[in-house]
Amino acid sequence: LWIIVIVEFLTIIISLIFINIQYPNLFQKQPSVIVIDIFGEVISSDYQTNDNNVIYAQSLVNLLKKYEKDNSIKAIILDIDINGGDILGGSMLAAQIRLMKKPVVTVVRDNALSGGYYIAASTKRIFANELSNIADIGVSRMIEYPTSQGYKSCYISTSDIKVMYYNNCDSIDSFEYEIDKSDLSIQTEMMATEIASFRNLSKNYVMKYSDGTIFNGNEALNLNLIDQIGGVQEANDWLEQQLGEKLEIVYSGQIKKI
Repeated sequence: LWIIVIVEFLTIIISLIFINIQYPNLFQKQPSVIVIDIFGEVISSDYQTNDNNVIYAQSLVNLLKKYEKDNSIKAIILDIDINGGDILGGSMLAAQIRLMKKPVVTVVRDNALSGGYYIAASTKRIFANELSNIADIGVSRMIEYPTSQGYKSCYISTSDIKVMYYNNCDSIDSFEYEIDKSDLSIQTEMMATEIASFRNLSKNYVMKYSDGTIFNGNEALNLNLIDQIGGVQEANDWLEQQLGEKLEIVYSGQIKKI
């Protein structure tokens, strides 16, 4: 009985080897592009929150590293709807994207605002819907200052447009306020400098639009803030052309914080 089992097992192995020689691609995964759905705000993992609309940058970094090692995945599409986040989280993700050997492109589903645009700009190409919201470059922060009536919470921002939506802290006479305002200006300039480098634009050009202005997809295209009107299919078509092979579109599902 054991001899029969062994003979049958060897027969199966030999058959599989023969099939693999005749059809070498039969048991290989089809080359694919993975679509990563990113919705909400990207923040650094150092800040803990129970908000379900945030994603930790480190979770996304880990995911990119995982897909970098998967030989069946030839490219990555970030399908984003990001309306901000902290600058550290955006910087962490942008740095990893720039290290990737596989092409990473962005499709803006709805919003690529502030830190979301910073992340999109770090990818090789940005696709967006005509009605997408793009840019809103600038940094804002909520802070608390001591007053004679106790502590007051308010926002400071490098953007005159953003200040219109927030409480203004200018009435607070505080040396700390001036330090925070200066710090945000430095962060905005750093973001604009990197965006300019990513997009092959001048720093002065990007700084001109770092006032919180939001553009639709067509306006952003005319300003060279994105590359093409389109979605996932158009992004896949472009990647296939760049890589010279057909790609199966695979969806990873929405990323949860880890």
